Amino acid sequence: MKKRIQYVTILLSLMIVVFMSCSNTTTKPTEHSIVTDVYVVVWERHGSTGYKAMLMKNGEIQHTIISQHENGLYVTNNSLFVHGNDVYFGVGVSGPDTIVYKNGEPFISLSTNGFASSIFVYNGDVYVCGAYASEGKIWKNGEELHCLGMFRPRSIFIYNGDIYVAGTSYNESQQREIFLWKNGEIHGFAESHDERDIVGEVFVSNGDVYVVGIIFRNSTSRSPNRAVLWKNGEMKWIHNNGRSGALAVYVSKNNIYVVGTSSLRGTLWVNGVPQRNGDRAALHGLFVDGNDVYIAGSEHLEWPERIAYLYKNGVPHTLHRGNGVMVTSVFVVRR
Repeated sequence: MKKRIQYVTILLSLMIVVFMSCSNTTTKPTEHSIVTDVYVVVWERHGSTGYKAMLMKNGEIQHTIISQHENGLYVTNNSLFVHGNDVYFGVGVSGPDTIVYKNGEPFISLSTNGFASSIFVYNGDVYVCGAYASEGKIWKNGEELHCLGMFRPRSIFIYNGDIYVAGTSYNESQQREIFLWKNGEIHGFAESHDERDIVGEVFVSNGDVYVVGIIFRNSTSRSPNRAVLWKNGEMKWIHNNGRSGALAVYVSKNNIYVVGTSSLRGTLWVNGVPQRNGDRAALHGLFVDGNDVYIAGSEHLEWPERIAYLYKNGVPHTLHRGNGVMVTSVFVVRR
């Protein structure tokens, strides 16, 4: 009897040790266990000269927007933002129509031609920059907040309540240049002084303001256009090898990611160092989530067919193929 009691005591002790070992096992999610939803906006030729827009989530089409006008929609870059369960994306129109959609339903509509070039949600408020009746505009929750006049906005970012808008405007000599608009003040970039200069995107991190774009140095050169990155108004780097352009920027963990083209090839720059991403790809959208880098791009097939890709860490995933297809925006949400 005594031996039996000792046996039961030992068995209970072992069960307690096993239970405590199991209860101390970590249940923290790893980087690989994180679930994400990936949204993109894909464009395909539709109408005489325009496009139709398709919002995709995890490779599946959620909404398709077709303009009521014969010319169709025209493409806007970086015009996608996801906030909670709400998905906002913008388009360009050639007549009275909707320029911003919320979950596939009209959010901002205009009485004439215009476009929404960029969207940002801050503290639950929806900010949109674009143009209406040939004037630059900023809308907040569907209502006009600022009229920017001849300033042509392309990208908007809100940081600590400050509104940053990157775009192009005209200087005192009536030359078009790249500018940064902040809370009503316009700041120019000394290196931008050509009518063809293009601004890509603005991004703010830890109070530092990053702007990317394309500048033209010499109209007689065979390779005049250059990808450029500015930080707080100062040129941080310029890519001088072959024709190049920078269209999107993202800052994460002190690393600066830029996408665009170099020598007609899709290129990702990390801290100024070019990484090869696609031989014939046109890269537009960029999002960084943890250690994962998502890039939206497209490549030519047999004319006029193109194929839209989502690149994750350099690996292409086919989204859609069709007439003149391109993908310009990507947004990633953890669920």
